[in-house]
Amino acid sequence: MKKINLEKINKKLLTKCIRYVEPMSEYKSLAQIHCVDINKSKSGEPNYEKFFINKHNEIVAHFESKHEFIAELLHEKNERLFVLDRLKFNEEGEYPLQLVRVEENGTNTVLNSYENIEYGMEDGCFAVKKDGLWGFIDKDGNEIIPPMYENYNSFHDGYACVKKDGMWGVIDKQNNLILPFNYYKCRNFYNGIAVVVNKNWSNEIINLKGEVLHTAFRFNKIFNLGNGSVVLEDRAKGTFEIVCPKKFRDKERERNF
Repeated sequence: MKKINLEKINKKLLTKCIRYVEPMSEYKSLAQIHCVDINKSKSGEPNYEKFFINKHNEIVAHFESKHEFIAELLHEKNERLFVLDRLKFNEEGEYPLQLVRVEENGTNTVLNSYENIEYGMEDGCFAVKKDGLWGFIDKDGNEIIPPMYENYNSFHDGYACVKKDGMWGVIDKQNNLILPFNYYKCRNFYNGIAVVVNKNWSNEIINLKGEVLHTAFRFNKIFNLGNGSVVLEDRAKGTFEIVCPKKFRDKERERNF
């Protein structure tokens, strides 16, 4: 990554018109200096620049454009991966969000463009949207699943619920179909179980094999606690109960024995 000492930074910013500064904080590892230069362009139009400075007063990234834009780290653990928001589609109709990697020599490489990028890494992945469909990139910006799904739930424990042709199924990070698109709704897997809504609009607890561990009545609900247990709601009685789905499966096996 490009390293510049304080003296060189001061010299580089000497002729800049700084609009404002975003300081680093517990949530942001880099400070951001926003500049506008009206003398750089022969047409008299302003030139917009953003510098990212780390705690050692080193410039780790620099972006500029003839139009206003937003630049942010995709996530704080990788100070070389940024998202540039051009705020609108350009004249060529390209998507406004650019995923940019800052190389060791300080140059910027555009990895891909999207119409939406979900911030907040989940299980090492980010959701991205292109042509109205969702896919996933990894923490280094590599596209591991091309945009091809109508909707999604974030990856958890290596699996994600995704929607295709109006129905939900489950995939892994290699885009292998783990469970077919047979559900009206599907929530994240935690500790090997998930809550889904079947074609009868009943709530079910299922495992990664698609086995139904328990079915609730249509107007009752199931909430996954994420620790291998769930909360069952009985609307008729107005009561809630915390149970382990494995117990349902064991009881079912005892009845069938």
